[in-house]
Amino acid sequence: MNLEGIKFSLVKMIKDKGGVSFVEIENFFDEIGFDYRGEEQLNSSKHNKIIYWSDWNKQACKLITELLKNKQIEMTPTPLWVYLVDGKVLTVPVYEKNKPFEQWLPVEFN
Repeated sequence: MNLEGIKFSLVKMIKDKGGVSFVEIENFFDEIGFDYRGEEQLNSSKHNKIIYWSDWNKQACKLITELLKNKQIEMTPTPLWVYLVDGKVLTVPVYEKNKPFEQWLPVEFN
């Protein structure tokens, strides 16, 4: 599947299901054979110490960023338990408020 096809299918999955976590996106990528793994992370553009997700490659990060910029999907904070249920969390502290160290802000996509 080409990149545009992946974007289309991902947007459809997110819109159909709603409340989709990064873990569910990784599962989707695995199902279609898209290699997303890498050493990049998605951070807040306003506060680079806030991490949304990590261990993706540049192409996967760019894909999500483009969908957000084009308003094809939206990202909102979600409770930690969503990721606990999905079976994967980041190893940095969960976001509380702006701090001088990296924090993870769990999000979902709609």
